Amino acid sequence: MIVKTYDRGDSIVAIKGNKQKIYKKEYLTKCWLTMSNDSFFDMFGFNWVPPLELQEKVRQRLPRREV
Repeated sequence: MIVKTYDRGDSIVAIKGNKQKIYKKEYLTKCWLTMSNDSFFDMFGFNWVPPLELQEKVRQRLPRREV
């Protein structure tokens, strides 16, 4: 089933069928930085690339070994 996503400022809304989930962009960015593309897609059901500014912000908060 196709997952539709919508940008809501600091969050992403993912809609699959009649179910809706809201994810904070910082959480998605941490996941995006610490897992493979395939793992990210398997977990969330959609592809997404965080803006560079957000990547840098989240990267600074991660322990060195996670990046």
